[in-house]
Amino acid sequence: MCLVLQYFDSKNHTLYDLAKIEFAKNGDISRKTISDGAKVMLEGKCIIDQLAKVCKLDRKRAQKLRVMNMQICGMKAMLFGVQLESKGRGHVSQQIL
Repeated sequence: MCLVLQYFDSKNHTLYDLAKIEFAKNGDISRKTISDGAKVMLEGKCIIDQLAKVCKLDRKRAQKLRVMNMQICGMKAMLFGVQLESKGRGHVSQQIL
């Protein structure tokens, strides 16, 4: 199951993703994080790219964006931040919590 935080643009009648939280009933959070790591980063990258495009941000302003994605597995959770690399050549993901 997942929860997606979205913004609704009333002018265009369009929903934009801002963050995503995935839930699992139980299991090993470390293993789940490793197996889903690429998926979490790709989702964050897509959100950043979409926000930068919609808001017409230049590279410098887009580098200030950080998208938070969370994975919750039973009673354990991990929070990841995805943002543009400092030189703007790609995206990086960092575990926050």
